Amino acid sequence: MGVGKIAAQVGHAVLGAYQLALKKWPINVSRWDDSGSAKIVLKVKDQAEILAIAKKAETNGLPVFLVQDAGRTQANIKD
Repeated sequence: MGVGKIAAQVGHAVLGAYQLALKKWPINVSRWDDSGSAKIVLKVKDQAEILAIAKKAETNGLPVFLVQDAGRTQANIKD
């Protein structure tokens, strides 16, 4: 997946998580917006690891929005 495609997928995830949080915790979202909208980015080795992190985040009451690429906009090209 190219850098631009990764950026687009991150955008989908951010927007989805924001919309979810806005519905469930509007006051907290407002406070988050007012405090600089900090974000945390994690690097994972595989799908199993990201799913485990997502489950732990949900268990701890954090908004989680997973994005799965449909694979329609970028060919799988190897250098």
